[in-house]
This record gives sequence, structure tokens and C-alpha cells, in this order.
Amino acid sequence: MAAVLVAVCCVPPVWRAVQDGLPGNLGASPTPSVDRASPPPEVTALEPVLLSVADVVSAMKLPDRDTAKPSSTNDTLHKGLTRLALCSDGNVRGDAIGAHSSNGYWVTTGQYPYLGSAVAGFYGNAADPYLDAVRKAAERCGWRPFTVPKLGQESYGITVSGSNGTYAMIFVRSGQVLFQVAIQNDYEGGRYQSDLIKMATSMAKRLPKPKAGR
Repeated sequence: MAAVLVAVCCVPPVWRAVQDGLPGNLGASPTPSVDRASPPPEVTALEPVLLSVADVVSAMKLPDRDTAKPSSTNDTLHKGLTRLALCSDGNVRGDAIGAHSSNGYWVTTGQYPYLGSAVAGFYGNAADPYLDAVRKAAERCGWRPFTVPKLGQESYGITVSGSNGTYAMIFVRSGQVLFQVAIQNDYEGGRYQSDLIKMATSMAKRLPKPKAGR
């Protein structure tokens, strides 16, 4: 049976777009190490980076892009960049995020039920230590790294299997901007890692050009 992607249009359905005013205490009390004098790009400059229907169709070699649906769940992203939780003891703080946006898709192929992406702009140089914190949390939570090509200035891929299937994520940083793209796979196997790399590669081409010195 032909694989079919469900989507309402070619523009990524953004289900969360925030400029400052982060949820809970994430934006309430800035830490002393956050350089608020160097704000990130505006959220309108970040949204084009998000995963698009065209990215998914190209990566998965789908014959049709007309039967898709957006998804509002952030389970695939494990709460996304502002509240990333790779396990119950693996939260990564998003205090230095000044702008972010995210989206998701439900794909009816039987292989990749859910796809999601998130992009964030960080104050100062905080994107770099944030990605370091992601690495430490992934190791602590039992995620396995997998090889990804260099995208942006830095890229990192992780995967884990559990009762809900297999999850895989790629993080790409360029200057003050970092994005996350993720797949939830029904089973361990197939080409989900290579498909995810293709999606991340397409997204990385749309990253804003980093400021000098970032």
C-alpha cells in the first residue's frame, strides 16, 4: 500500500510560537550567566526553520502530500526545547531561550506516526552550553547517540527504545539558534535515522546566518 502523508498545506502548522514570556518559571527569573544584552533573532525569523511538509515528503519519498494532518502533541519532542525532558530525571532548563516555535505532523504510513520540530533563539552564547546539557541529560537517561553529519556549527543525534516504540532526535546549533527534529517510530528498525538526517539537513539550510562572533 502506498505511503501517504497527511497535511493541510505546504506551510508548517505552528502550534506554539512565543517571544519571551516563557511558560512557568522558564522566563521569570533570568540567571546571572544569561547575556540579555545580546537578544536572539525574532520568532518570525525562526519559524521558517521548522519542519515542512516538503521536507518530510522528500526525505521519506512519499508519492502524495495531500492527505495529511497537523498534530498538536509534543510527546515526540519530549516537551520541546523550552522544557526538554528526556526522562523523569533528565530536564534541560530553558532559561536563556528568548524566542521559540514548534510544530508537529501525524503521518499515516504506519512507520512514523508522529514527527515534530522545535526551534529556539538563545540570549548571548547560551545555545552552546544548552546543547552540552542535552548531551549530559541524554547520557543520564539512557539515550544512545547516533552519527549525524555536521550541520550548522554543531549537530547531535540520539535515539531510545521503549514501550511506545523508538524515538530519535537530532539537534542542530548555529550561533544563537538551535533546532530539534524528532521521529516516533512504531518499531526499532527501518530507515528512520537516515530519514531524520535528511529532514535535519533540509531544515539546516534555512537557519538564520549567525552573528559575527557567535
